Amino acid sequence: MTSIEQSEDTSPAAPVREKRRRPIVAGLLSLLCPGLGQLYNAEPRRALQILGLYLLSIVFVCGLLLWPPTLIGLIAGLLAIVASVALNLYSIVAAVTTARRIGVVRMTRLNHAWIYLVIIIVVRGGAGQLVPTDHSAWGMYGIPSSAMMPPLRIITMWFSFWPGR
Repeated sequence: MTSIEQSEDTSPAAPVREKRRRPIVAGLLSLLCPGLGQLYNAEPRRALQILGLYLLSIVFVCGLLLWPPTLIGLIAGLLAIVASVALNLYSIVAAVTTARRIGVVRMTRLNHAWIYLVIIIVVRGGAGQLVPTDHSAWGMYGIPSSAMMPPLRIITMWFSFWPGR
């Protein structure tokens, strides 16, 4: 018996579970949460990178909402949103193509449906908590001049449909 034959463990106590990866499932998981399709494909490092970039873009956009509206802030916000959408599309395409390429993958302790569900709840539920609720730069102001009444009435009518007003 050689050393290679001795190192192989074929006992029933240590079964190796392998499962076929379905591209549609990988794409849907990446659609729900960027990086989750990579985790499904047993690529935890790549999943963590994509998820980290996604959360960073959310924090950046929410941070921009705290500043008074300026042209530079608007451009930076639009660029951040475009980068976030591009990251989502990249995550979906990469997960689908990887699932097609690898076919069968060895299951790890991270490949469980409950782990995917926890990640979706934490990321999607926690991302909503990052949105600031105190908009000190955005608000309703009273103008004591009667010359501005007709335009203010139109604006006030439009804001009456705004949630929470």
